[in-house]
Amino acid sequence: MMEVSKYVTANFKSILRAKLYNFFQRSLWRYILAVMIIAYVIPETFGSFVQTFMGLLSILLSVVFLLIVISSKIFSKKMYFDAVIVFTETSIILNHQNSSKEKEEKDWSWIKKISENAKHFWLKTNEYPPFYIYLDKEKLTDQEIEFFKSKA
Repeated sequence: MMEVSKYVTANFKSILRAKLYNFFQRSLWRYILAVMIIAYVIPETFGSFVQTFMGLLSILLSVVFLLIVISSKIFSKKMYFDAVIVFTETSIILNHQNSSKEKEEKDWSWIKKISENAKHFWLKTNEYPPFYIYLDKEKLTDQEIEFFKSKA
């Protein structure tokens, strides 16, 4: 039976990374489409369609990025997650560190989605607001990578 044990903590850096990943996965294309429509309807705002598109997109992305950073900072102060997570074939065990929380055992339905890119595995929990666990592939063995690929 395969068992993968990883230390996971939620700090500003990990929360910011998860929020940016979520933004690029879900929202970026919607913002680009909305800005294209606005630039098409009122192209004279910055001179031409292309200039209006680029200007509005840069303003919008700057504001969104600033909001994501502020939100991550606030969330990192409110949220405390520091645990060793043990992934087994049938369950996920959370051993909370430096906390009054008891050991938790969850089944794989707690993980809503497993995404893979070149450098990471992203595990999205089935909670609101969504909590992302990212695992660096460089720190995983070949057997652990295959384990998460089989669960995806």
